[in-house]
Amino acid sequence: MPRPPPRPCPAPSCRRERALLKKELAAAERERWKSTERAEDLSARLDDALSKLVALERLHGTTERTEVLSAIEDVVVNLIGSEELAIFEPSPAGTGLVLVHSRGVARGRLAAVRAGAGPIPRAAVDGRGFLAGEGGRKGRDLNACVPLTACGRVVAVWRLLPHKAALGRADRELLKLLGPNAGRALYLTTQRARDE
Repeated sequence: MPRPPPRPCPAPSCRRERALLKKELAAAERERWKSTERAEDLSARLDDALSKLVALERLHGTTERTEVLSAIEDVVVNLIGSEELAIFEPSPAGTGLVLVHSRGVARGRLAAVRAGAGPIPRAAVDGRGFLAGEGGRKGRDLNACVPLTACGRVVAVWRLLPHKAALGRADRELLKLLGPNAGRALYLTTQRARDE
């Protein structure tokens, strides 16, 4: 049996009730979007914190030099998103930088790093790093140059992986965290080697 057509509402009260329901529905929808945005923001901050925790555990979980260098590489590759990096430290004579670890960077490019020329030696000498995207700095080939705060060591990060257009806020924060912690971890491995 077909349903009868709905009866028209009494005009003024029905319109007011309908308008009120529309307003409540719109307010509920706005609140739902705000809740979703807050949840996404909280999830991103949690991911950032976990990345930092993983990085710190890897760096300070060993006193072996090769393992610390490997941990720095893991942080750059897996958390920052670059398979082109190099780690330098002062030469024994203190006249320049020597390469102690690299991945994915041509040796010719690395051999050109000399004290006083370019962002890598500058970071080693005066401790001022370079992070693309910070302070209007553009990263064409070199995206980051992070001083490892102990004894003039530097981590340089070249091109990012293809799916990553630029360093994000979380990447820059993680690189800033890497500087003092990786520097301290490498310094401790050097001290340990001297003590043995």
